[in-house]
Amino acid sequence: MIEIIQAGQSGKTESLIDMHRVRKFIFKDRMGWDVDISPDGLEIDDFDIPETVYILVRDEKSRVSGVWRMLPTTSPSMIRNIWPQFLEGFPMAQSNDAWEVSRFGVYTYDDDPRAHIRNVSKITAQLISALLGICTTNQINDIYTMYNPQVGRSVSKIGFIAAEVSQELPVDGKSSIIGRFRTDQNMRQKIQKITGINYKPSYNDLPPILQKRFDQLSPTHKKEVTYA
Repeated sequence: MIEIIQAGQSGKTESLIDMHRVRKFIFKDRMGWDVDISPDGLEIDDFDIPETVYILVRDEKSRVSGVWRMLPTTSPSMIRNIWPQFLEGFPMAQSNDAWEVSRFGVYTYDDDPRAHIRNVSKITAQLISALLGICTTNQINDIYTMYNPQVGRSVSKIGFIAAEVSQELPVDGKSSIIGRFRTDQNMRQKIQKITGINYKPSYNDLPPILQKRFDQLSPTHKKEVTYA
């Protein structure tokens, strides 16, 4: 199940707590990142602000197993504020139509290694399909994200391929790049064909910030996404 929520959203406190706790499991406990952890075991940073949108994947037991964070590039930016060296010769748009995504993580509850690998692939595809569904519905045309080139090669197998990439630079001792992805119907349809997943959010699935954005889109676009 896909859930889309916003920081501080009314009625979503439990989901937000679940998400921040799973982020702690992924980024602190498993990956060993130097991240801030609250006294009650939640991973929260300076980019979890009111404009932040989160994509959650829940498993068959309603446990959060996938997380991804979205922010418009007009808001504070991890890339711009923390890793500006990537933007030399690779400008990042500051526009309501271009968003930054970060804190991508998959957490499974499997003891069987084969089931774990299978579910990591499934959850990754669900997160990417959800992102594209959100973006095409709301006319978010580009996303920027930092990732390891090996991860980029892995997700390219399902059609998630950057339109443009920055130079490769080390971050915490690991090679990293910034990618700009065109979140259009062509990519969405290609990924749907490979994965069999076609996530299309309804208006009621969207958190307030995206409902407000959708309300401001043209009647033509609203009709297109309603009947697509």
